[in-house]
Amino acid sequence: MRLTLWYVVLLCLGLAAFGIAVQWQVQYSASDALDSALRHRASDVVADLHTGSTLVLRQNATVLADHDLGEVSLWVRVLDAQGRVAIRQSPTVPMLSTRVLAEARPGFHDAKSAAGNHVRMYVFPVVHNGRRLATIQVITTTQQVEQGRDRLLAAMGLAGVAIVVLAAAGGLFLASRALRPVDRITRLAATIGDGDLHRRVSGEQDGPTGARRGRNDELVRLARTFDGMLARLEEASERRRRLTADVAHELNTPIATIASGAEIALRHTRRPEEYQEVLQRTLDETRHMARVVDELLLLARVEAGRLPLQHELVEIDEICRQTVK
Repeated sequence: MRLTLWYVVLLCLGLAAFGIAVQWQVQYSASDALDSALRHRASDVVADLHTGSTLVLRQNATVLADHDLGEVSLWVRVLDAQGRVAIRQSPTVPMLSTRVLAEARPGFHDAKSAAGNHVRMYVFPVVHNGRRLATIQVITTTQQVEQGRDRLLAAMGLAGVAIVVLAAAGGLFLASRALRPVDRITRLAATIGDGDLHRRVSGEQDGPTGARRGRNDELVRLARTFDGMLARLEEASERRRRLTADVAHELNTPIATIASGAEIALRHTRRPEEYQEVLQRTLDETRHMARVVDELLLLARVEAGRLPLQHELVEIDEICRQTVK
């Protein structure tokens, strides 16, 4: 579940970054296209404009009120050198205030109409020999651009939600399927007790068909790691079993000797020399038992790491002779 949640969070971040990039690109392209439409309309008006004592359009000029560039409706105003309106077409967009129109400088401007609509305006001065003959104002609403942006945002939001839901379901399924062998290995390892150390996880994990045989992925290495641990535990258990048997044998012999000697000595009255001989044999066997116990304690301290070992080369023949003695 945590793996799926992390995957979904990263996917949401990626989709958000992608959506922001797409929105920015669409907004930039739409704004650039709108500015291009305003600029082209101003160029058309300049080409059709007759500058004289009175500003008029040529007789074959396009009727601006009926001319739409694509789906963008434009409204055109032509001002004379004194800033008075010389040519005005019936607007297809809400009117701007007189102050906004009068204070507009050459270039592109964003404004807001009385009706609350966002408006884009392009102001282009007509200059001849350093003297301004006219000023052309081309205005359009940005409502279509905003509507297109809102529709794109809604579509991307719905698509994003659908993608996240499908990705979460798919991620949960894939994570569950990927981790299922780990769960199976865990269950197998939990069923192996002290008496089952001969079992191996990799063989039981592969199953009778050996589906994972020959592969070397993370799960196979995990199963082999468990097998190595089981092999070491089995070897340690076998050593402990042999040690226990050896210790029992080493202690059983002197105990049996002491017990038998005491029983024989108690059956009949003996001379002091005979009792002394029995006691001496008992003392020898007791010392032997004490030596075995001391060796066991030494071995325990070595295994616990409390006693460092010194490794050196020895002659095996000498050790065998000492052992026989």
